[in-house]
Amino acid sequence: RLLVEAGASFEMGTGATAPTVNYQLGEGTEYPVRLNGYVYGIGLGFATVRGLRSEEEMSRLLRLAREVPGARVDLESMVEGEWAQWPTLKFENLLAEEGSEIVFSEKMIEAARAGSN
Repeated sequence: RLLVEAGASFEMGTGATAPTVNYQLGEGTEYPVRLNGYVYGIGLGFATVRGLRSEEEMSRLLRLAREVPGARVDLESMVEGEWAQWPTLKFENLLAEEGSEIVFSEKMIEAARAGSN
């Protein structure tokens, strides 16, 4: 809900094995964020925004995602500069702490806006 209230567009997808919901924040700006909701987690589309965000903004997106409780474990293998990836934050990790889904939404909204590195 927070993502949509912040202006995210979304569409339902069929996925390879199960339905998905695909969110796009900051489209048409220098700060796009793309997320895919799967039945087992949320995919962060670094690969699909790497040509649209500056190197500094890609690093900021990764930093903000790592600030989410439970997300670090699924992002620890991400290396700055190697953006052709689509890591998935597993719900079992992401939702281990109460309120982390709100923190995740807030961090992705922040990533879709101009900010300081």
